[in-house]
Amino acid sequence: MSDHAVHPSGQPGEATPIVTRLVTIAKNVRVLTGLYLADTEVVNGQDQFLLLFDGRNALTNRDLSRLLSVRPSTVSKMSEILKAKGWLEKTHSSKDLRRVMVRLTDEGLAAQREVRAAWQKLEADLAKVVGSEMLTAVGELDETLMGRVARLR
Repeated sequence: MSDHAVHPSGQPGEATPIVTRLVTIAKNVRVLTGLYLADTEVVNGQDQFLLLFDGRNALTNRDLSRLLSVRPSTVSKMSEILKAKGWLEKTHSSKDLRRVMVRLTDEGLAAQREVRAAWQKLEADLAKVVGSEMLTAVGELDETLMGRVARLR
């Protein structure tokens, strides 16, 4: 960063607090992910959703909500958007008809492959600039933050 750069805190040359720095990192990763997905019909948010599925195995809204760390209503909205694109289908559990099961269609699996390819390209590009020590530190921070979020929810 140049000597004249203004940090997100708004103060030139000031040390950026942890939260501000992490929010900035999250935004930048989201922008990069969007750029790498630009050649697909997938947008940010849909990528993570699609990557949760293992082939045509079905997941419940509750499973998806837990895995994405979002509310069930968010999963329902995303499911409707992806269903409208023809990427997923909803069925009822054979064990409990009240339980909705979601699975990818063939078109959804194709979108998932595109997402996986975009993420792998981004991963390879980031690996060129992020050393193993930094990657280890980021992993440890992620684990710490996930634990804190789980306790606070």
